[in-house]
Parts: sequence; structure tokens; C-alpha cells
Amino acid sequence: ADVKFMIGAMGFYNTDFKDGDNEVLVTASNDGLIKAWEVIDEGKIDKKTKRKVYNFVAKELPGDGQRLEIEGHDFEMKPRCIAVDEEHDTIYIGSKTCQIMEYEFNEPDDRRVIVDGHDGQIWGLATCPVEGMEHFFITGGYDNVVKMWDASLRKVVDTFEFTSPSGEPMGEEVHKCAWSPDGKYIACGTVSSRVYLLTYEQEQSKGKRSPTRKIKQVASVYLPPKEGREEEEVAYLRFSARSSELAVAHMDANLYIFTIQEDESKKDAAPQFVLWKPIPHRAAPTHVQWSSCSKYVKTFTRDYEVTHYHVDVNDMQTLFEPYLPDPDEIKWSEDPLIAWPLV
Repeated sequence: ADVKFMIGAMGFYNTDFKDGDNEVLVTASNDGLIKAWEVIDEGKIDKKTKRKVYNFVAKELPGDGQRLEIEGHDFEMKPRCIAVDEEHDTIYIGSKTCQIMEYEFNEPDDRRVIVDGHDGQIWGLATCPVEGMEHFFITGGYDNVVKMWDASLRKVVDTFEFTSPSGEPMGEEVHKCAWSPDGKYIACGTVSSRVYLLTYEQEQSKGKRSPTRKIKQVASVYLPPKEGREEEEVAYLRFSARSSELAVAHMDANLYIFTIQEDESKKDAAPQFVLWKPIPHRAAPTHVQWSSCSKYVKTFTRDYEVTHYHVDVNDMQTLFEPYLPDPDEIKWSEDPLIAWPLV
């Protein structure tokens, strides 16, 4: 078959390819079915439209070819677009639920979901900073999950949903994500004022020879909103260059710094969030940046104010810095997300 171009609109999508002398129309619709139609030229001209008259005859697909849903998978057939691999006669169907199915027209029973994306808005994004692992990145969304992606494979390799101690889904809308410079921890801040600490390390799975990586929650902390407000989101997250401190910009107009404390005397002991004295701002901080030496932190607030603080990581204290740190001595870690002043 010679696969050609595709068009589509309003949930009804099609592509055509030659089948002998006649063309074949492929449609995917909200009824969860994919269908193929042989397009037969009747050799007539419609008197009103002055266009050719075609007849569509349904073609039988092999196996369970018409049904797009996959048993045991949450793929929902709500098509929004179709793309075609002309060389391999393969169709890619994009769903409203942010999933992409690979459908081989000659072997429909082997259909599979190759991208299982978020169902809601994506606000959190962080890439792994460790050399050799830059192809991993994590996303957090308003669909209450975080997903680990492998850019080299072009797919999601793990999905994590926050749960309560009893195992019930928490329904956390993730607003920000950050990955520690040493690659050990991932922080996620939510709309509900919670901060979660995750890991993505290799674990030996039963029945498998080689270890696999899985997202795992190791710690969490709740930052209560101001009195009279139901919730206030975590606006920004940044680890220090040491990876031992986490700065949290919060919409309650405070900057919170936590030391991530690990008990090395106990095997597999969970890390703990140790809170420093909160740093109040006149307006809510929206961005945070650490110095490369972890001795300074600066914030940008909603009223466009840039503030600097001297940091003592040993005593877990901060001191307001009224002057700009000497740029010849202090270098700032990572690229800023806003245009910081040059003087």
C-alpha cells in the first residue's frame, strides 16, 4: 500500500492510501473504533455540486482490528489527530487524554500506546542534571501525577501518583518540580501547599535480572496557608548547589529553606525535612536562585523586587544582604528564569 497524506477535523480523522486502483479512507472516532473504507469512483458527476460521486464500502480489518481500546490499559479513544508513517504503513492516533497509539494497519492486534502523557495542564518540569542521564526529565501536572520521561526512547518510563498513608489517592495538583544537582532527589510542590521529596534510583525487582528505576516518595512536608485562605500554592523550588538544602518560594509571601537531613547510621532511613526560620517578603516570591557556593540565595517577588540573603548552611540561618554580592566573587548557580539586574 502506498500511504499518502492525511486530513482531519472535529474528531473525525482520515488518511488515505492506495489499495489496488481504489483509495482507502481510514477514520477514527469517539466510538472507540477505527475503520477503513474503500473509496470507489462511480464515474458520475453530481448535477448540483458538479463534483465526482464516490461510494464508500467498509473493508474488513484482520483480528480485533476495529477496536482501539487495549484490555488492561486506560487508553481512551477520544481522537484529536492522526499522523502516518508512509514507509511502514503505520498510523499514530493522538487522543484527547494526551496519549498516542501506534497502530500498524496490517497487524492491528499489535497496537500499543507509545506515549502516555498527562490528562491536565503541565506546570512542573525538571531535567536530570547528572552527566549521562540528561535524557531523563520529570513533569508534574494538574492531573495529580508526575511522569518520568526518557527522551532517548521518546516515551514515559514511569508514572507516580501521590497517595495517603492508607494508600488512597491524594489528588495533588503539581505546580513545580526541581531536580537536585547530584541527581539524588526530586522535589515537587503542589497547589495544596505540600512539598514532596522523590527519588528515581535503581531497584532490584523480583524476577528481573537487571535493576530498574522507579519513582519513590521518601519525604513530604505541609506548609499551612495564611489564616482565612483554604490553600496557597508552592510557587517555586530550587536545590542548593550542595543538594543538601531546598528553597521553597511560597504564595504566602515567605521563602522557606529546608535542610534535607539523612541519618547515615541507619540503613534505608528516610530523609527528613528540617525547616529553617521562614523568610518573610512584602510580596510572594516567585523565583529563587542559589549561588554556586551555597552561601547566598536571591529571590524575585510579585512586586518585582530582587532580594539577597546570606546563608549559613551549618547553623541553618539567613541574613538579609542589603548590597549586591560582588559578581567577581559570587557566581550564581544555573541559568535564571528571569532577567536579573546586571548591576
